[in-house]
Amino acid sequence: MHIDKKESIEDFAKDIPTAAYKLMDKFWPGPLTLILKSKEAGTIGIRMPDNEVALRIIGPVLGDVPQGATLRLRNSRIYKDLGYETYKAN
Repeated sequence: MHIDKKESIEDFAKDIPTAAYKLMDKFWPGPLTLILKSKEAGTIGIRMPDNEVALRIIGPVLGDVPQGATLRLRNSRIYKDLGYETYKAN
């Protein structure tokens, strides 16, 4: 899921670890997807892109409509897919 501001993560994830907030502060906006516990069920991948056009579309234009993205994970903690790094925070 794409978000346009860091605070939005709390709308979709629960039990967010301190390490996730530290990673957000260091790497967002940017190519980092955090895998967290979903407020609904299971886990959710959340990313804040480093692209002004994308952020403008995600926020004001689409409002609260979640924006999905495909993501392929392997069993390792860090996996590079098309130049992006994915970190499992919990």
